[in-house]
Amino acid sequence: MRSVRAILANARRYPGSFVLHLLCAVASVFVAAALVLLIGYILATGIPHLKPSLFAMDYNSENVSLLPALFNTVIMTLLSLALAVPLGVGGAIYLAEYANRDSKIVKAVRLTAETLGRGIHETEWMHYVEPFDNPEDLGEMTAGDLQELISFLEKQMSYEVLLLDFGQGLRDFLSFLGLCTSIYCPMKSGFYYDCRMEHFRRYLEREPAADIADRMQVIRLPFSAGKIRAGMDVYRQFLWSEFGDYVRNHIGGQEE
Repeated sequence: MRSVRAILANARRYPGSFVLHLLCAVASVFVAAALVLLIGYILATGIPHLKPSLFAMDYNSENVSLLPALFNTVIMTLLSLALAVPLGVGGAIYLAEYANRDSKIVKAVRLTAETLGRGIHETEWMHYVEPFDNPEDLGEMTAGDLQELISFLEKQMSYEVLLLDFGQGLRDFLSFLGLCTSIYCPMKSGFYYDCRMEHFRRYLEREPAADIADRMQVIRLPFSAGKIRAGMDVYRQFLWSEFGDYVRNHIGGQEE
């Protein structure tokens, strides 16, 4: 029941997104139904015409055998693998062991391969990329690389917000922060965490980055992610949990 109430509350707050989501769901049902009907029609009309002559070794205009075409497909697939696998494995070994890590081409190839390997996931309201398997790959990015990525997304995509989640382990850390219009710092409550934040602010004041401190906003999370369970849709758990309510209230200006 909580999920239903949350969905209805979100629909009242963002009616346009809700209508678009509903239209996408209806369209998905129609596409699935059309696909089932198409496959059913093909099977119903095609199975009665199957006969042994379709799989004869010799092709002629009478039997129109499929077997030679199947053999050619298998042979072409094996030849393609024989060429692609050594090149792919050799390229991976070269990038991992011998390539110059400071080369821009190597950085671009490794970042692209990692991104494609993880995949870009799509939800109702956003796209996201899962964390990299190797954090060092992300650590090799520079502020210039990030600026190029942001410029590409602005020109080619229609995103309203671009959210980056990173820590202090990046090179050109202050340059990264300088590219952000808003900086959110999630932290727990307590004397220890307050001291760490105060130390970080003093660090920014000593560096030529005073304007960065003005864009920072501390977010004190009143809960943990302990209720999130594996084996389920983690994204939806976050979306309709206490965490999702907190974010929605914060965006709506209701959080003090």
